[in-house]
Amino acid sequence: MKTFVKHFKHIVSCLLLSIAFSCSDDFLNDNSDMLINPDNQYYAFYISPEWEAGEYLIYCPDAGDAEFSISNAPDWLVISDVARQFIGGVAYISCEASTRSEYDKVGIYTSLMILDVEGIGKYPIMVCYLNEGTPAIAVEYKMDLEYNSEKYLDITNKGEGILIWDIVSYPKWLRIDLNSSEHLLYIDYSTGITVAYDVEYPLADLMLSGKSDGKLTGQIVLASNDKKNPVTAVEVTLDMGHPQFDCRTDDVDFGRVDNEQMIHIENNGSGFLIWKIEDAPEWITFSMTQDVLYPYDYSYYIKATCDRSRMSAGMNYDTVTIKTNDPENPLKHIPVKCRNGNSEDVKEIAGTVTDVWLDKQLDILYISTKQPNRLLLYNINTKTEVREIPLTYIPNCFSLSADKLRMAVGHDGRISYIDLNQYEIIKSVEVGGSVFDIEWGAGDWCCYTPGTAQYCNLKWINAVSDEQYETYDPDTHLHGESVIKKIPNKNYIVASCRNYWQEGITVFNSQTREYAGYFNETVGQFWLSSDGNYLFASYGNVYRTSDLSAESLSPFTQLQLSELPAQWIDHNPATGSLWVICEDYYEYSNIWQLETDNYTLVNTFVYDGYYVTEVNDVYESYRVKAHYVFNGSSGSDLVVIKNLTERGNLWLIEHVTVNN
Repeated sequence: MKTFVKHFKHIVSCLLLSIAFSCSDDFLNDNSDMLINPDNQYYAFYISPEWEAGEYLIYCPDAGDAEFSISNAPDWLVISDVARQFIGGVAYISCEASTRSEYDKVGIYTSLMILDVEGIGKYPIMVCYLNEGTPAIAVEYKMDLEYNSEKYLDITNKGEGILIWDIVSYPKWLRIDLNSSEHLLYIDYSTGITVAYDVEYPLADLMLSGKSDGKLTGQIVLASNDKKNPVTAVEVTLDMGHPQFDCRTDDVDFGRVDNEQMIHIENNGSGFLIWKIEDAPEWITFSMTQDVLYPYDYSYYIKATCDRSRMSAGMNYDTVTIKTNDPENPLKHIPVKCRNGNSEDVKEIAGTVTDVWLDKQLDILYISTKQPNRLLLYNINTKTEVREIPLTYIPNCFSLSADKLRMAVGHDGRISYIDLNQYEIIKSVEVGGSVFDIEWGAGDWCCYTPGTAQYCNLKWINAVSDEQYETYDPDTHLHGESVIKKIPNKNYIVASCRNYWQEGITVFNSQTREYAGYFNETVGQFWLSSDGNYLFASYGNVYRTSDLSAESLSPFTQLQLSELPAQWIDHNPATGSLWVICEDYYEYSNIWQLETDNYTLVNTFVYDGYYVTEVNDVYESYRVKAHYVFNGSSGSDLVVIKNLTERGNLWLIEHVTVNN
């Protein structure tokens, strides 16, 4: 009983007792010393001689913080201590009830305790001597709730006494109305309490507990003065029905200026859908982070607001994760992105880029530009420009010798040679026409295509003697705007026109400078593996370069890419990968990683697809397009060379981290 009395001190105190109740013939003895006005109502507290001494609350609603004293109290009420001042109309007295033989019948015996309250005068408090008898609580010990219903829990006194009860705990997802229930029940009396689920309560803690059957379980725990069952538990099961989570938002893009986006979710099922935003970047706030959706709620929006002051510079990518109690769709991962100016990993390149090549041993990127006319050496590890070599003429293209000590630079009407030890121009030689593409062959010989929009012969020039030579093509297959590349570790130079309607590749011997064959294969732009064993065509075909000596050439496999043609392909044997950027007709900013065993897609990375410029405090954002991508010796990041599609003279270099 100690636990019961401690819990019920406030329940049995300050009950508003009417005269009709006080004069019950069944429970009030005829000799009660009740002295009350039949027209008044009084606050009362109940006390039993079977209970140990304790504190009881007394209440005088008009007293405020007034002082008081007790001028009269029943002789069976033993008061050991009393607060002498109300605080907000509330005070406590420490007391207990002594046993009265004349109150041996089960019932309630009422008396008045008179308080002298400063500023008010005499104030009556009804004190009820309770002979409990042997009450017995009876309840339904199991209760099943459906998602679309509520129930009543009946509490009945089946004993021979007066039952006092209260609910001490219940699941937070229930809603229980105790205000209209009687907490004091006579013999064979009962009361009912409404038990319903609370759809407004955030049920995320239970939802995240691993429930997969759509049901929640808990207990309603009652305490009473039933001496045999002072604590009674009612098992409660809530069937949440069959929610069906659907999110119509596949991604959230705040773009360059928007601050708000909407996430659209629905509940298409016959049950309550519980959802919670489980994870999100700190720079996004939501109009709500968890809620309950009613069955068949077809239109529901969450407003997401971004705070650019909390973002990193440039593009910000993250994910919003929504968790639900739909067992078939428990998680929804929504990619989010937002532009916040320009990334610190993006730098402008002065001038217009005309050609790029990466030395994967030294991790030095060679970049030729016009306006200014120069050769730029860029360290991709330190992300710094380490050398700049001014050029007299506009560079169209360049190629390094096999020993990387010299560079041939093609211009309109001439070729320049650079000493890469001294970083200076050795000489410049006039040639008959523009140089479209140039490649270092064997020894001191370089070859180039003349840049004419017609078929022609491959041209050669000796870097030492300046001797010039043309390779006769018996079938005139070489186009003047063809790309040429020397195959590493092989004596072949391969030429192909970048325009897909110019079919075929032409092969030349780099040692003899003679025509070696032609294959009617449309490759367009092409790239070579680092060991020279494979040729990758822009339209996805992969060839073995050993087949260039055969009578016919055909691809042995294809790159597994849905987006073609390729804009650039870089092979890195250190990572066993091909790194590919494709023509971005649909404003893609993707870099695809393919493994080199069967050329299937491993991963996709994203470069920053926009750039913000500022002129006289006017900010403009432009779409950018990648032209080159390289993966250095460490494989830890990608270097992307790109330009503004609406301002072709502005070129950028970006580093994209690789998280493999």
